[in-house]
Amino acid sequence: MTITQNTILANQTISNNSDIWRRGCANDTLNAREMVIFKRMVDDQNSITFFRVLKGVRLDDLSTVGIEVVDFARFLCHNPGARKVWEERETNLIASREMLGVSKNDFWYNEIKKL
Repeated sequence: MTITQNTILANQTISNNSDIWRRGCANDTLNAREMVIFKRMVDDQNSITFFRVLKGVRLDDLSTVGIEVVDFARFLCHNPGARKVWEERETNLIASREMLGVSKNDFWYNEIKKL
């Protein structure tokens, strides 16, 4: 799938679960089923943005990279529930990578956290 196709699917998921998205972003209480859906939606947004950044890096289009990083950081700053889920996800990924002795390059996490 292309980034555009993934973006369309992610937006459809948000549209189909708009109440969960709104409450999750606001850090309101979600039941277990809703939390699974919300975490998947945040993960989708993270992945889409990450791959846009990666594409910009590969094309040496650093202005696009900067815009994508800042926009995602701004989204997380304005949506405390999404930020909480994202930080939990990134922390778990970093811990898993360290356990496996895999790359310790946490560029994505560090760039977003700076903003």
